[in-house]
Amino acid sequence: MKTTPLTRGLDRAFAWVGGIALVALMLHTVANALSRYLGGRPIEYSTEIIAGYYLPTLVLMGILLAHLRREHTSADLLTAKLTPAGQKALAIVAEVLVSVLAIGIAVFSAQEGMHAMSINQVYGVTDVPIWPIKLLIPLSFALYAVLAIATLVATIRHGVPVQPHDDVQPHEEEEVVA
Repeated sequence: MKTTPLTRGLDRAFAWVGGIALVALMLHTVANALSRYLGGRPIEYSTEIIAGYYLPTLVLMGILLAHLRREHTSADLLTAKLTPAGQKALAIVAEVLVSVLAIGIAVFSAQEGMHAMSINQVYGVTDVPIWPIKLLIPLSFALYAVLAIATLVATIRHGVPVQPHDDVQPHEEEEVVA
C-alpha cells in the first residue's frame, strides 16, 4: 500500500496506542510485583486490568500495524516459485479472504460488545467492567477490513506489493575471534 499522510497518521496512531498499552502493562506489572513484595499485598484487580485491557489493546494495535506495514510473517517458499501473474492472483484471493474474515469478526464482535455493554458485563466475579475492551475489538477489525480492502485494491491495480524487507540480503556470518 502506498504511503500517504493518512497511512502515516494511522501508523503513528496505532504505534502510540500500542506503545502506551505496553508501557502501562509494564508499569502496572512492576508496581503490582513491588506492592506484593514490599507491602505483602498485590494491587487490586491487577490481573484483570492487565489481561483484560492492556494485552488486548497491544495485540489489536499490533495486528493493525503489521498489516499496515506489510510486516506479517510470511513464508514465500511456494509463492516465490509462482509467476508474477500467479503471485498476484494468490495475493488477491488471500486479501479477499482476509477482508471477509475481518468483516465477519467485526460484525460478530460488535454484536457481542453491544450485548456486553447492555448488561454491563464485568471481568469474572470482580467489579471491573470488560465491555469497553469488547467494543475495541469490532472497531479494530473494521479498520483491519478497510486496510485489507485497500491492499486488495492496490494489488489489483499495481500487482503484488513488495514486502518491506525483500531487498535486504542476509549478512554473512562473521568469525568471532576470542
